[in-house]
Formats: sequence, C-alpha cells, structure tokens
Amino acid sequence: MAALPTLCLLLAVSRCIPSTSCALSDADDALHRRAVAAPAAARHLTAEVLSAQDAALLRDLRPASRSSLPGWLDLHEQLADEVAAAAVDGCMEAYRGTIVGEPADMFTASKAAWAQRATAQRALLLGISGDQAMHLLWRLQNGEGPSKLKPKAITLMIGTNDAFHLTRVLPDTQEAGHVTAAAVMQCIRELQRQAPQARIVVLGLLPLQPPHMRRLPFGAAVAVANKEVQHAVQRQASDKLVFKDCSTPFVNASGEVRLDLMPDGVHPEAAGARILLKCLLDAIHLLLLSLCNNPRSMRAPHPRLLAAGAALLVFTAFVRLRTGRDAGSSWARMPEVVQPAPRADAGWAEFQSKLVEEVTAAKAKQGMDIIAYGDSITEAFRGSGYGHQTPKYKSNKATWRRRMGKRRALLLGISGDQTMHLLWRLQNGEGPAGLNPTSITLMIGTNDVLHLNVLDPDDEEHIIRSVVSKVQLCVRELQRQAPQASIIMLGLLPLQPVKPGQVPKRPLAGQLAAINQQLRDFAEQQDVAFQDCGGRFLHKNGTLNASLMPDGVHPVRAGSELLLECMLEAVD
Repeated sequence: MAALPTLCLLLAVSRCIPSTSCALSDADDALHRRAVAAPAAARHLTAEVLSAQDAALLRDLRPASRSSLPGWLDLHEQLADEVAAAAVDGCMEAYRGTIVGEPADMFTASKAAWAQRATAQRALLLGISGDQAMHLLWRLQNGEGPSKLKPKAITLMIGTNDAFHLTRVLPDTQEAGHVTAAAVMQCIRELQRQAPQARIVVLGLLPLQPPHMRRLPFGAAVAVANKEVQHAVQRQASDKLVFKDCSTPFVNASGEVRLDLMPDGVHPEAAGARILLKCLLDAIHLLLLSLCNNPRSMRAPHPRLLAAGAALLVFTAFVRLRTGRDAGSSWARMPEVVQPAPRADAGWAEFQSKLVEEVTAAKAKQGMDIIAYGDSITEAFRGSGYGHQTPKYKSNKATWRRRMGKRRALLLGISGDQTMHLLWRLQNGEGPAGLNPTSITLMIGTNDVLHLNVLDPDDEEHIIRSVVSKVQLCVRELQRQAPQASIIMLGLLPLQPVKPGQVPKRPLAGQLAAINQQLRDFAEQQDVAFQDCGGRFLHKNGTLNASLMPDGVHPVRAGSELLLECMLEAVD
C-alpha cells in the first residue's frame, strides 16, 4: 500500500465497564484469589504471594489476544482491514458508538460529538473496549500497527483497564500504578519502533472510580501511573513525544469523579465525551504547533500536499501550511479545512439526487441567470423543507416565482446542510461548471454556527474561525468552477432559535457580527460581492423581529420578501 504521509493515527483505547465488559481473565482471577487469601501482613508483591508465572503476567507484558471474548477478534480484524485501507474515522471506540464492535446506546452522544468535530477527516480510530496494554501490543504487531501508514501524528490512550485490573489484584496500590506505567511505556516504545517519524501524544488516564467499587483505590493507582509516564516522557526530551493530561475537568474540588460527566465513574458520556474530544484536539494542536514552529520541518512542502489541503491533516486540519518564512505565524491565523462529506440522514441522498437532475437538465438551456446555493433558508424559496412541501414556506415560494419572473434561476438549498455538505454537493453534481451562470448567490454557515455552539459552546474564537474558513472554501470552489460568474456572498442572518436543542447558552449576535465582518473582508480581497441583509430583520433596538422570523432562524412571509429583495439588489 502506498504510504499516507499525512494520516493521524489514534490508538485511544476505549475504557472498560467494570461491572460488565471487564470481567477478569482466568489468570487474573486466580491471582486475585491468591492475593486475597494471603495473610494481611504478607499482602505485598513478593514471591510469597505471587508465583514466578504470576509476576511474569504482570511485569513482562507479553503481547496477548483476547480471542476468547466474543466479537473481539472480529473487531480486531475489522480494524486491521481499516488500517490496510486507511480510510476510517474515529477516536476511542466510544466515539464509534460501540462496545467491542456492538452498538451501544450509552455512546450515542460520543459518536455524535465525533461526527460534529471530525467527520470525514483522515484519522484512524483503533480502540477496543476493555483492552489492556498487552492486548494493544498484540494488535500493533498483528495488523493494526502504524509501520506502513507513515502517520504524522499518533495519540495513545491505554492503561485504564490495566489500572482497574491491577488495583483489584494487587494489595499494593503503588505497585499497581508502577506496572500500569511500565505497560504504557512499552506501548510507546512499540509505536516509536514502528513509526519513528511520527509525533506521539500520550494522553494521561482519566479518573477511575466506579460508584459500586468506591472502597478500592483506583484513583491512587491512576495518579501514580500518570505521574510516572509523564516523567518518562519528559526524560526523553524529544519534540516527537508529548504528554497531555485531560483529567482535570472530570474531578470536582474535593477530588471526586464528576458523575455528571462520567455517570458510571469510568466512561465520559454526552458533555464528558465532548470535553475529552476537545482535549484530544488540543493535544494534537500542541503537537502541530511544535512542528509549525520548526523551520526545518516546514521548508519546501510538497505541492501536491498543499493542493490537497492534506499536510498535517488531523481532525480539524488546514488548507495549507506556512513555509519557513511564516513558521512563527499564529496558529489562529491558519485557515481551517473541511473535508467534503455527504449526509447519512434518511432522504438526504434522494433529495440531493433530485437537485442533480435539475442541474443536469439546466445545462441544456445554455446558461443560467442565477444559481442560489445554501441550506434551509435557501430551500424555503422552493416552498419545501428537506424536499417536502411545507405550508409555512408557501409564501416564500410565491415570492420567489413573482420576483424571479423570466429569469432562468436554480434554487439549490438543502435544509440542515453545513459547509462540508455543500462542498460535497458542489463536487458531486450540483456545481456550476457547465451552467455558465451570470450570478451565483451563496448563503451557508448558519447550521455550522448552531451545531458548534451546542458542541463546543466555550470556544467562541474557534467557532468564528471555523465558520469563516469553511465558507471561504465554498467561495473558492465556486470561483474554480465558474470563473466568469459574479458571486454574491450573503451574510448570515440573525439567529435566536426557539426550537429545543438548538438554543445556545449565550446570544449569538457578537459571533455573527464577527463572522460577517471577516467574510466581508475576505470578499473584498477576492473581488467578490458581499451583501449583509441581517439588519432588515431587527428592530431599532437590535432585537429580532419575530414577525419576520417566527422560529428565530427562517424568514417567512414578509421576511422572505425582505430577504429576496436584498439578494436581488446585489444581483442587479
């Protein structure tokens, strides 16, 4: 297989469910019974308590499979196939929404968080619930290793299940932590052996305290393991090895596990999953910053990588990297890239195919006057939502027909679409190439803003930067396909959603103003028109006029008239 020099490999192994999926192996169980049966004064790690075979089990960390566990070998083989194909998304197995390959409702939020932040990026997810370091070592040596992938970045999170098992087996908490740390370091050495060019982020273990097993000092073993791994990483003094501790948000002021983030004391769920994913992103950002600030590593990047936007593509990646001249440039100035992606929603592909048919039919007309691209606000002028006629948009449809008159116009909007979906559509049958349009209007980014404010509400700077950079990509794609057309970027309209689940924690006016201003600046640089229609939907005191946008998102009736009037002012 050809090397993939820009792949980010994630060996973040899912944490176990102590009461269910982490049953002790026969050897572990025998060891546990022997330790418990020993006199209290003799319960320490000595030959009197443990046989030589037992000690080897704990210390040598010989690679071992879990082939006796139903589904484990099947999932390993699937992951090995994904490594061979190098075309899979993921983070810890929880972010796949599964436990040992089987769908799990408890990880639905984790899967959604991954889809929001990392959909369609070239990142491999190689995690299996309940695995210990010895199992990961076996997997690395049997098809899941990075040697042939040549990744730029690897994140590693392993050892939770080691700490869990060892704390139950060994009466000495310190020894449990020591052995766990040694296990993690052995995995690090294997990764360094197979991928010497890669930069590795080692993620510290999260707090571990199942509510029904509070008497056992899991937290102490985890703390020892994290401290020793961190020191070992620091002793290497290598810019290719970084330690990142993500545990702080998961404990309260008294040091107890926050059960609102980890209901079972082990697995981050919902908000916890988003926090962990953000920490993963921050860890990779830290790693890439060290690379970006190294002029030698940034010199003369391969032009194919720049054109593909693939250089150092990790989760949220970048359109292009600075060369040596800009090696010290601010990370925030680097434009974010989004991989084009279709949606998996039922009915989306069917409606998108219908739009492709309309584009194909329009090509026979030898030129269009206007093509309008966007999301539900644009689709509403068809009188539909997601391809289905919707009574509340009936007036929008009538307004469009009346104002368009004899203009040859195409409406290409799909409700709920984000920039990544529109980019995919432009490249898969809905692009303006061959249509020879006179004018193109673009209104996209509203759903990006809503989703990002639900997913990552505390990072306003990232939200603004992300939306702006992605809209810019849509503009560049339109310019590439239709260089003769006049392109009009429409600013995002005011947002004050009333639908449950969409309501953000804070007013969005400041974000929208910043996004629109940056888009206006970009338009001036690109010789593209920018039209901000948002002020027409506000009262004099700056509040939203609910009669124009009853749901706080979509213009209807008089609102649709105002929007189309504003749009045509820029077109004409």
